[in-house]
Amino acid sequence: WLKQGKGVTRCINVEELERAVRGLENIVIEDYVRGPEASHHAFCDGKTQLSIPFLARDHKQVGENDTGPMTGGMGTVIPLPNYSRQEVSELGRIFVQPIVQALGFKGMLFSGLKGLKWSEHSLEWNARPGDPETQVFMQLMKGNLLPAITACIDGTLDKLPPIEWHNDLSVICLALCAEGYPVNPQKGAVIEGIESFAGVDGVQILHAGTKIDKNGRLAVSGGRVLNIVAQAKTLKEAIDKAYKASKNIAFDGKPALVRDDIGRTTIL
Repeated sequence: WLKQGKGVTRCINVEELERAVRGLENIVIEDYVRGPEASHHAFCDGKTQLSIPFLARDHKQVGENDTGPMTGGMGTVIPLPNYSRQEVSELGRIFVQPIVQALGFKGMLFSGLKGLKWSEHSLEWNARPGDPETQVFMQLMKGNLLPAITACIDGTLDKLPPIEWHNDLSVICLALCAEGYPVNPQKGAVIEGIESFAGVDGVQILHAGTKIDKNGRLAVSGGRVLNIVAQAKTLKEAIDKAYKASKNIAFDGKPALVRDDIGRTTIL
């Protein structure tokens, strides 16, 4: 049953657990894992895996300091500064390679990791690229994605020429959400300010929950409405650029729901 990233409640004591399970019929209770989160992605060809050489960090809860309901993702940053390419590759060997060999999986595996470095646990798997992680890691790919996809299908990752990546960029994806998200997002509001981004260096707007209404205006049609993707030489610069850009967008004249601390703990 697809829960769109909203099917988990994080409980740090028994009282919170009791509130969370009240009224539920089917539940799964897992150990609470302390520590930061990291998203690992790998191309898989049925025999082996090729890690994207950077870890991203998603911010899943709607409120600052990881409070409030789980969402599909309020924003991501990449890369995480305390992991080298070799260390990311080692995580792929530990977590992903056994799955590929056991299942003969082809495609992309996204492993949601949590915990201190070298004590990570894999809390979730997706047999697809993550959202909003893809929005950031694709900004770091220099070449064409198609050869990697073809190699996954053909079982030839070991023959794929090395993929070139930007080593000198940091990227943030900032989700602009509808009022009431994730429980009851309010739809139909007119989106204003998109045109202000034309030609802005290092800033891209990606549509998620938008539509053209009956009056020909761009309007809100989902919970996560827009993604602002900003890149810069440092993560701090990228974060500042994205938040500055977010101030130009309004839904029916009101600011979008934006989490104010995306990536900020990563640069401490």
